Amino acid sequence: MEQAHDAKLKATSPEETEDLSPLPSQGQQSARRRGGISAEPVSEEDATSYVKKVRQQGRTMYKR
Repeated sequence: MEQAHDAKLKATSPEETEDLSPLPSQGQQSARRRGGISAEPVSEEDATSYVKKVRQQGRTMYKR
């Protein structure tokens, strides 16, 4: 860590400091969850007791 800090001080141009970034590059990222809302998995009990609630619009609710 200290060596990277010293290297940043020695580097003078922006091109030289790009490779010294403390953030990981895009190629090193692990697999990301796409569209995930919660990291907690659904338990079997929650899955069996799930009741889907459908909310109707006022106009369509009274249509005959």
